[in-house]
Amino acid sequence: MTKTQERTFKKACFFQRVSTNSQDVEMQVQAAARFRENYLEEDIIDINEHGVSSNKLSMKQRKHLLSLIEMIKTGEIHTLYVYDRSRLTRRFYEYFYLYSLLWENNVQVVFTTTDSSYPPFSRDTVTEGINALLTEEEGKNISRRTLDTHKKTPNQKFGYITAKNGERRTYVHNYEFQLAINTYFEKLKNVLNLNELASAALELKKVSKRPLKMIFSMALDAFYCAHEQSNNKLYPLPYVTPYLSVEEFKENVKKLSPMLTQLDLHETELQVQNIFNIKCGSCGNWLKYDIDAVNNEAYYYCNCGSNKKQTVRYTISEIREVVAQTVIQYFKHINLNYLRDLTIKKLSKLRDTLSLHKLDRLSVLKQKELSFSLENFRRMHPDSIQVKIDEINKIKKEYVKIETDVNLCSFTATSIHDHIHIIQEQLYSGFSKDELIQFAPSIIDEIIAYHDKIDVIQFFTEGCTPQETFEILEVNDSWN
Repeated sequence: MTKTQERTFKKACFFQRVSTNSQDVEMQVQAAARFRENYLEEDIIDINEHGVSSNKLSMKQRKHLLSLIEMIKTGEIHTLYVYDRSRLTRRFYEYFYLYSLLWENNVQVVFTTTDSSYPPFSRDTVTEGINALLTEEEGKNISRRTLDTHKKTPNQKFGYITAKNGERRTYVHNYEFQLAINTYFEKLKNVLNLNELASAALELKKVSKRPLKMIFSMALDAFYCAHEQSNNKLYPLPYVTPYLSVEEFKENVKKLSPMLTQLDLHETELQVQNIFNIKCGSCGNWLKYDIDAVNNEAYYYCNCGSNKKQTVRYTISEIREVVAQTVIQYFKHINLNYLRDLTIKKLSKLRDTLSLHKLDRLSVLKQKELSFSLENFRRMHPDSIQVKIDEINKIKKEYVKIETDVNLCSFTATSIHDHIHIIQEQLYSGFSKDELIQFAPSIIDEIIAYHDKIDVIQFFTEGCTPQETFEILEVNDSWN
């Protein structure tokens, strides 16, 4: 489409993903310029991602790429101009999702790179698959080189001031944090457990405002002993002023690695326990979830209270106790005979409805078969005969499925009588706390937390004697 051609609803899209490097920006702008001159500005859509790494961020985390995807789906784009495949993504599966999307929506793709040897966009799946694999491998190589460079000569390193001497960098202690870091490494010599490790890191955390996890990782970072660690070997970095000796670093690794592995395990276990949605009874907002991996504890909280006494805060153990107690109380007071009769009544009604539907399908099936048997097949095209056969087979399948469902209703109604006794035996003693909590989504509608109590609102109260609101006045983890 040239400037003199009639404009259409669809436009040309120029997509750029650029780093903070000004040369990278200029390179892509110049490469696209020769294509842009063929369009009026109102016929162009510009999408520019700045400072985004396709190695670090997934497609779902890149809002500009998601905008491009939405425009492709809605048919707003006829041609996509992009420097090369890596500007879209360096991930094989993400690229193939985009490839399929572009193909299905008939979007032309033009790579603006001036490298004549660069393979153009292909409609051949195998060819484009190979190109996508090469792009992903290139991304991995870049990440590996970047990581290696960062380990040797990081742009910034906590505790250091970076100076340049020609082409060479040197790293000297930052006097602002030097004393606190030295104190931290000195304390690590006497650490015996996670709590002592956390205590040793707290002073440095207060001074530096850095998170505990980063401070913990310093103990296992060879840079602080002026070395690079690769394949379990240490290589000296003569341009780095060390905070601790190689022997002290090795001792830290030997002693603290198991502790930090345990810390990661605690964190993972606590994160997966965040399964409850709890509303603050004071402000109506959802409680936040936070973890203390050092003490292996997690809690829900809301800071809307005017003073500490009004703060809403409950540990995950307390919440689990409340939920489990609510479920067991529900089971203890539930009227099983009522639920049995109600369920059987519903099943009978469903069976009757299905039976009527089955009779209807049977009637239609007989009509179709009779009509088919009276056809003059010599005058019919084979395709027409096949269509009628397919229609009859479809109705037969529907009939069989409905008949199966009718039989299943009858079987279930009979089985309920047999299962009631088993359920009654299990309700009071057969379930663990975890199993009881699994029932919660079917029983608990809402959990509302106040600073001094928790209200639990149940879904179903019909056929169940407890009140709609189950109030916990005092919470404690007394489960055995």
